[in-house]
Amino acid sequence: MMPNSATDLDKVRTSVAKHDLHHLMDGANPVYAPLSPELAELVKRLEKANRRRERKRQAA
Repeated sequence: MMPNSATDLDKVRTSVAKHDLHHLMDGANPVYAPLSPELAELVKRLEKANRRRERKRQAA
């Protein structure tokens, strides 16, 4: 058989893999909601901790 010859494997089609969100219901919300109050609180806590770390680094 020639290396470039067509084989039965060339004709086999595999199904496309579905991503995780494919099976969500129509009314489902995304995991990341930029306007969520929980995310805003997390950002505030992270920024506060970063400022505190920066002050400690400058003092050392």
